Amino acid sequence: VFVAQGTASQIVVGIFISVITSGLYIHWRPFEKESDDNLAIVTQVSLFLTLLAALLSKVEVDKTDNYNELIFGIMLIVINSSAVGMILLSQLTKPIHYLFNSVLGTHHSHEGTLRGMNEEQTKDRQGFAQHFLKVAKSSAEEGGWKHYVSNTQKWAQFKDYSNATVERRCSTGNGAIDETRAVFVVKWDFEKLKSWVLNDSKDLRQGVVENHEIGGGSGRSHHDKKIEYMARKMKGGLYSDRDYLLEGVEGRGESGEWYYCKRSIKSKKLYSYEQSRKLGRVRAKVVYEGWMLHDLGGGEGVRVTYVENVDPGGLFKG
Repeated sequence: VFVAQGTASQIVVGIFISVITSGLYIHWRPFEKESDDNLAIVTQVSLFLTLLAALLSKVEVDKTDNYNELIFGIMLIVINSSAVGMILLSQLTKPIHYLFNSVLGTHHSHEGTLRGMNEEQTKDRQGFAQHFLKVAKSSAEEGGWKHYVSNTQKWAQFKDYSNATVERRCSTGNGAIDETRAVFVVKWDFEKLKSWVLNDSKDLRQGVVENHEIGGGSGRSHHDKKIEYMARKMKGGLYSDRDYLLEGVEGRGESGEWYYCKRSIKSKKLYSYEQSRKLGRVRAKVVYEGWMLHDLGGGEGVRVTYVENVDPGGLFKG
């Protein structure tokens, strides 16, 4: 025991330890989940404020410096309450996130039978791929798809060029729109189109600033599975870059259509959340994103279906 119990010195030592611990948490951020790191930091700050209030009360600052007792008492209550308030606020960020999505996001409700994604059934790659194909092939009634139209010139140019059908929906059936599907036909060589989808040339596309293939299965020569890290610059310059750690799966559907779909994975060994934060990036979550190609034959071209359900990690969806 270095200091006597119940003394002001003991409180000072506690404050010193709290400050050091807070600095370590802020610098190292040791937990896998960002929310756990934030909670640990807020807890240390709240402990510091509580100890500070205890020290002020212990040394009777109000009497020593002739402060008004009522005002001093209110100040102590505010300091202690702010510590509790910070912890509560840190735990309310997720509900607030969902509230903003519900109120300010583009809302969509439908009666389609294809809703959500069963985590148990899609745990393995085959189950995940089958769910992706169901979504890609679903009719407007099954998926509750809603046609998307924009009045912008850029959209008009895109429609004229591609003649695409673009649809959106809320994947759970009721809430903010989080999923988009585009269907169009291109007259291009099927194998070349596959190579473009798989990005065999390793091009940096659509704001991508970094893209590495960092793993795959034993059958990687056929692109049956690959793991890649990608970082994308956000538009406007006001938002942090987003990055993704993705598992990609390739295969053939029952009707002969070729597909390549991706989803987010977690790995401390490859690219962890800590590495993302050190680079000033926010880890986005890809529920699924992918392409389905169907060769129409007879020189008719290839029908392309693109589906994405991506949470960029920001405040709003839809």
